[in-house]
Amino acid sequence: MAPLLHRAAIKRLPGMMSMSYDARLQLLGLERLELRRIHCDLITSFKIIHQLFSIPFWSMFELSASRATRGHPFKP
Repeated sequence: MAPLLHRAAIKRLPGMMSMSYDARLQLLGLERLELRRIHCDLITSFKIIHQLFSIPFWSMFELSASRATRGHPFKP
């Protein structure tokens, strides 16, 4: 759902017409659509890296040519 459609959809709920977008989200216990999309992208990336999806790692990511990364071997 596009952000504008999302805003319009929750605005149509009873008693929400006069409230701001942020106030409606807070009352409903939701996060902004943009943040939810980023969160889902991060989860999907994690699952691809750790081979929890059937998508080949190499088709989506490229490891650094230098193996001198800090922390873990998956750092780009």
